[in-house]
Amino acid sequence: MLIRVHTNYRRGKSDSSPMMIEVCIKATQSHGSSQGLERLLIGEYPLEIERLYTKMYNGTHYAGRRSTMNHAISAIDMALWDIAGQFYQVPVWQLLGGKFREKIRAYGTFIPSAIKEENIARTTELLAQGFLL
Repeated sequence: MLIRVHTNYRRGKSDSSPMMIEVCIKATQSHGSSQGLERLLIGEYPLEIERLYTKMYNGTHYAGRRSTMNHAISAIDMALWDIAGQFYQVPVWQLLGGKFREKIRAYGTFIPSAIKEENIARTTELLAQGFLL
């Protein structure tokens, strides 16, 4: 699912059900802690990232904290950081506090299969590429 945050057209990505993410974005308001993300964000200034994150988090409280809503919020948050990087013409890592390490080890993950052999093959492949599991 690709989420588009329209300013000068930036994107955030979510690895969730597209239909569920769309519901999180388009949901109508029932009260202050239960509304769609679109309603919370339209007309807002996209460079106020922390305030917008808090607004999204608090405005969707009734959706739960272990739900697809968190995936949708995260995708929008990524898009907002990308917008800020474009606006300030610096990489996002600089906006997030700068360089801390020379390198980091990436971890590999995948959605497990019901077939044990497929999981073993995928795990072996990731380990051979140098990923941590």
